[in-house]
Amino acid sequence: MKEFVRRPPWKGLSRSISYADKQRIWGLVDYEPHSAQQEIHESEARFKVVSCGRRFGKTEGIGVHEILPVLLLGGWVWNLGPDYATAGKLWREVLKRFQMNPELGRLIVDAKEAEGKELLTLKSGGLLAAKSSASLNRGEGLDLIVFDEAGHEPDPAPWRYALRPSLMDREGGAIFISTPDGMTWFKDFWDKGQDGSMSEGRDDEQALIGRWESWRFSSYDNPYLSKAEIDELVEDATQDEIDQEIFAKFLEGIGGVFRGYDEASTAIFRKEPEPGHSYVLAIDPATVKDFCGINVFDITDCKWAHAERFTQVDWDTIRDRAVSLSEEWGYCPAIIDATNQSAFAQQLAQEINWAMVIPFIFTAQSKANLIRDYALAIARKEIQLPKREQPKSVGSELLKVAKMIHSEHGWFRYEKNPLTGHIKMQAPVGKTDDMVMAGALGYHFALHYGNEAPRPNIENPDDRASFVGVFGRPVEARAGFKGKKSTSPFANRRR
Repeated sequence: MKEFVRRPPWKGLSRSISYADKQRIWGLVDYEPHSAQQEIHESEARFKVVSCGRRFGKTEGIGVHEILPVLLLGGWVWNLGPDYATAGKLWREVLKRFQMNPELGRLIVDAKEAEGKELLTLKSGGLLAAKSSASLNRGEGLDLIVFDEAGHEPDPAPWRYALRPSLMDREGGAIFISTPDGMTWFKDFWDKGQDGSMSEGRDDEQALIGRWESWRFSSYDNPYLSKAEIDELVEDATQDEIDQEIFAKFLEGIGGVFRGYDEASTAIFRKEPEPGHSYVLAIDPATVKDFCGINVFDITDCKWAHAERFTQVDWDTIRDRAVSLSEEWGYCPAIIDATNQSAFAQQLAQEINWAMVIPFIFTAQSKANLIRDYALAIARKEIQLPKREQPKSVGSELLKVAKMIHSEHGWFRYEKNPLTGHIKMQAPVGKTDDMVMAGALGYHFALHYGNEAPRPNIENPDDRASFVGVFGRPVEARAGFKGKKSTSPFANRRR
C-alpha cells in the first residue's frame, strides 16, 4: 500500500488515474464493473453525467468506485445528494469498503459518522465528506465531486455558486448520477455531454480540461439484475413511470405545466421586425436579485420573435432598453407585470409615449388564468416558442436566452402546498420563471388586445404628436396615429 499514501501534486487527479490502475485498486474490494459501468469508468471526461434506470448500479457501483481510487491517492472528495440521507448512504458505502479490507482499514485516520457531519480522513491525505446540496458551504481544492440523485435536486445554484468554483484550484472532476425527474438542469448537463462540449479557443490538450460526456442506461443494462424482476415491476407501473424509472428517459410534463412545449419550440429569433407584422413588448421586470425577461411577441403569427434577459441592472436601464426595443419593433405597445412596480409601469407608459402600455396585476386568480391560457395554447400548438437550438447567426446572447426559455418551460410545474393542499403553478425553489411570465404576458396581450392596439403611422415619427397610454386600460388612437386592424388569429377569440 506504500504507493497509495502520498497526495499527488498535479492537477486533474480524477482524470489522471488510468483504467488499469483503477482495476488494480478495485481488486482490493472485489469490484468488477459490468460492461455499461466499464464504459463510464474508462471515460477521461472531466465532467460525467449518467442518467440510469433504477438498480442500474449507480451508487454502489459508479459512485463508490469512482471515489475510491481518488481517495486512496490522497484526493479530496465531496459526495453529494439532494438531502443528507442520500449523501450519507454513499459515504457509508465507501467506508464499508475500508472496513471490509484490513489493509485498507489501516489507512483510516478518522471516520466521523454523525449525519450531516460525515467525514473520512486517510493517512494518504485523502478526505471524503458527505454534503447535502440543500445546505452547502463553499469548498476549495476538491479533486472530485460525486453528486448522487442529481436529477432530484431542483436548484442548479449549488453547482454554479459552490461546487464548480471548488474544483478550480486542482482542476477537479465531477460525476452526476441519477434517475431523471423530468426536464431539469440535470437534463441540461446531460445534453452538454451528448454535445461533447469542449472549452473553446484552446488546443486539443487543454480543451480536454473542459470536456463533458454523458450516458443513458436502463435497468435492463445491469446484467446482475433478474430480467423477470424488472418485468414484474413494469407490470404495475404507468408508461411514464416505466420510461423514466426503468429506461431513464427525460420526460416532458412530469408534473410540468406546459405539455407539448418541446414540439411547440419551432420559432427562429429575428433581429428586426417582419414587414406587415404587429408586435408587443412583454416585460417581467426585475433589477438586482432576479432576472428581467423581455419577450418581443409577434401578434400576427403568434410566436416569440425576439427576447432579452438580464440582471444586476437598475430601473433606468430597464426603462431605456424597453423604450429602445419598442422603437426597434415598429413602435409597438407593451404589457408589463406591474404587481409591485406600479410606479415603474406608469413611468414606462410616459416614456413609450407613442403606444399604449398595459399593466398586469398578478393575483392568485389572475396568474392562474394567465398561465392556463398560455399552457393551453402551447398544448394546442397555437403558439410558437423559440427553438432551443437557434442558428449561430442570431448571436451568442440569443443562443443562451433560447436555451433558458426552453429550460424554464420544462421545469415550471404544479406544486402542492403540503399544509393547505392548494395547487400552485410555479418554478421550483431556486429556479427562474421570468421568460415564462414574459411569454404568458405576450400571449395574453395578443389574445385580449391584439385587435385593439393602436399602431402609429411611423413614416415620420418625429412629426407627430404623442399620446400617453392610460394606466390600466387601452387608449384610443389620437391625432396623427392610425389604428391598424390586426391580422391576429385571436381577433374573434377575445374574452
